Amino acid sequence: MTFQLSREALNRLLNDSRLWFMVGLGSDYTRPAYRVAEYLQKVGKTVVPIYPRGVTVLGQSSYRTIADAAHVHGSPDVVEVFVRSSRAGEFADEAVRHGASAVWFPLDVIDHAAAERVAAAGRTIVMDRCPVIEFEHPKYKPSFIHDVPDPKSKPDRKSTRLNSSHQIISYAV
Repeated sequence: MTFQLSREALNRLLNDSRLWFMVGLGSDYTRPAYRVAEYLQKVGKTVVPIYPRGVTVLGQSSYRTIADAAHVHGSPDVVEVFVRSSRAGEFADEAVRHGASAVWFPLDVIDHAAAERVAAAGRTIVMDRCPVIEFEHPKYKPSFIHDVPDPKSKPDRKSTRLNSSHQIISYAV
């Protein structure tokens, strides 16, 4: 079974999702999960950390489980799973149980059996892809104009925005 989404389906997921639960998102700003979460917030997503130790990450309190977060925030649009591949399946199953519309396994997180279960439940599965890269993909078509962080800029020093033709323009703040 292949889990390759069409560009159109991926664009819809990126545009229509608002609430992202991020399993494995802790307060270590050097970790990829932190950088992805920061980016998602900048493009208007609500990011909820799922982390076993109670920490605050990017202004959001973490929850120990997807169930705990869903009890407070409702069903997520996307659950992104930043854990080893060997543990990804348990979180994918929990995401489906709590109504996630999509499960996202980032780069190098690969679990075909879990992906099959997610797809069999009628949910979207994205595997071995990064949402930041997908937002920056030349064929990404936003349904609205939003700030797109420039990964080369220092925080609060430069702003990047898409114009009405979806061209990236940068300017100093």
